[in-house]
Amino acid sequence: MAELSCDTCRELAPELALGLLGGDERAAALAHLQTCERCRDDVAALTSLHERMRALVPPVEPPAGFETRVLSRLAEAGQPRVGRPWVRRLALVAAAMFFVGAAFVGGWVAGAATPGTAAAPQVRPAVLAVALTAGDRPVGQLFIEPAEPSWIYLYVNAPSGSAHLKCEFLRHDGSSASTATLTVRSGDAHWGGPSPAGTTDVRLTDETGGFVGGARVPGS
Repeated sequence: MAELSCDTCRELAPELALGLLGGDERAAALAHLQTCERCRDDVAALTSLHERMRALVPPVEPPAGFETRVLSRLAEAGQPRVGRPWVRRLALVAAAMFFVGAAFVGGWVAGAATPGTAAAPQVRPAVLAVALTAGDRPVGQLFIEPAEPSWIYLYVNAPSGSAHLKCEFLRHDGSSASTATLTVRSGDAHWGGPSPAGTTDVRLTDETGGFVGGARVPGS
């Protein structure tokens, strides 16, 4: 297989981070990562997200074909087109994993136990998601795990020419609970970490202070 470009490697990054990429594509992607620090950082960030998301899924097996049905339902529902292909693919994969967790919470685990069997393991709260928007235009996605400690992950399509974005975590009264700086790479930026206490809203701005997007934190 021919040597991969950075754009192609970034499109394959979600599957590589999830361990779903195989054969020649995997070999070519790994060869590219050996010489490209930027793509290595992208895959490392996605791998870290994958590991965190896996921790949210209960340690029980779903019925056969469950994941396939979830992916089909998500595809039929139509995820918002929020930017570059790798971002949309990551959004679908992330939504699928979170949807699986929510489905366990909502019903399958509850119905898995039968009289005389041990109770199902305690399930963590479902992860919530909301679009980051600028007016009516979607610019990214925010996920939050409402368990304690709460945890936030967000990604956003940055305005052309932006190198960094500022993310403000706002309290109910509008005061700032904390801030974070997102580095823009190829038009995209992402951040993940513990949710600052009292956060009810997230607001993103560019280097000039211009509004990029925001969202009300689900469950706040």
